[in-house]
Amino acid sequence: MTSTATLGQWRNGGTAAAPWLAAGALVLAVGLGAFFVHPLLGAAVLGLFAAPLFVVAPQYAFLLFVALLPFDAVSSLQSEGGVTITRLIGLALFAGWILHLVIERKRVRLTRGARRLCVFVAFAGVSVLWAGDPSVSLRAVITLVQLLLLAVMGSNVLREPRDVQRVVDVLLASTAIVAVLMLGEVNPAGHRLTFTFGGETVNANYVAATLVFPAVAAVALGSAGGAWGWWRFAAVAPIAIALFLTGSRGGAVALIGGLLVVAAVRRRVGVRLAIGGVLLATVLPLMVPQATMDKLTSRYSAAEEDRLSGRMDIWRVAMAMVEDRPLQGQAYGGFADAFYQYMLTAKVDPEFGRMHSRGNRAAHNIYLGTLAELGIVGIVLLGAALLAHWRGLWRARLAALRRGDETTARLALALLGVFASVLIFGATIDLLGTKATWIWLATMEAVTFIAVRRSAGTPAPVRAPSRRRVRVRP
Repeated sequence: MTSTATLGQWRNGGTAAAPWLAAGALVLAVGLGAFFVHPLLGAAVLGLFAAPLFVVAPQYAFLLFVALLPFDAVSSLQSEGGVTITRLIGLALFAGWILHLVIERKRVRLTRGARRLCVFVAFAGVSVLWAGDPSVSLRAVITLVQLLLLAVMGSNVLREPRDVQRVVDVLLASTAIVAVLMLGEVNPAGHRLTFTFGGETVNANYVAATLVFPAVAAVALGSAGGAWGWWRFAAVAPIAIALFLTGSRGGAVALIGGLLVVAAVRRRVGVRLAIGGVLLATVLPLMVPQATMDKLTSRYSAAEEDRLSGRMDIWRVAMAMVEDRPLQGQAYGGFADAFYQYMLTAKVDPEFGRMHSRGNRAAHNIYLGTLAELGIVGIVLLGAALLAHWRGLWRARLAALRRGDETTARLALALLGVFASVLIFGATIDLLGTKATWIWLATMEAVTFIAVRRSAGTPAPVRAPSRRRVRVRP
């Protein structure tokens, strides 16, 4: 059977998904076993056996990439951390997807939000022209372009609601595994919980960013998919506990904010949240040492005293950059290099200045960071792109409800909650540089596409014939 015929069977639903999922699980098991022998050997095994899947059914190969995403920060194949498993698989997936497009003669789809992101990335590329260190900005732009291509590929690969739901569920399951591994490392001394795997440790705030978004989506989806759908609530439990133990205040607020958006739109979720909150408050003291509880509780209550872990001083430096170059900014990726220069002129806490005398700090805020690096033009472009994603999801939900498409409506609601969490958490951490954020943007664009396609293919409602009796006079 040729690859074209095989692809046609996938498109027409003639090939069952179960054998491919079983084969994918087997490949994953073999690849992980080889990975423990040597990382490059594991990558080679995965690439060799999974290569046909990347071309024939990229939507299933995409699940392999998504499953490994929560482990991205600890999957480095080099001591410097430059090459990771997800990067290698991502490159293979992108190449397979391009070949899939050529064979199937499909066009690349771009939503309005994706097009605006392209304009934002293009302006970031132009900013290299006025960068203080063009090489630093160029590397940052190249990474940004790669992330954009990842989102475009994801939104085009996920063409049906079940494809998007599989991605969300795989991310949830993989994130729950990470949470369970983290809970096995609770420190009785009360230190913040983080994720350590293979000798590598991830920053607690970025661990929180891994945990938050799948939890919000799971609560919104609920038991969708039948009786077994309730497993999502079970998976949220370890994730919520691990999130609290990271001590990430931004993560906690992002989780609450996303869930409140979901509950405001779908009120029945509010009852589940209340029950879950009571259970969490009951179980948490039983699972966590008292010293840890006391230390983390004091951390959450001392946000103003520690100046949000120094972020308030960092943001003052960012505003100094904005005041100096308000229109075009410092150039994309130039915040860290310019930090020390502007810290000398900003009114920062003296203790903070001594601790960070070498500069080289991240913005810890995607909005102020964009404003400092790309000026007013950049923040307007980013804001327009984010607004387009929100409007696309909202319209997708309304269109799905009009058609009676409960699956797409729930997915749109789940992603609206995730989007709200991204907006909130983005005010305290640099999320635009993480793969997970762009994968979530890809799912949002995919749901928008699905809603538009189904709305266009839905015929206009036809009125039923009247049942009134008509008297015919002789």
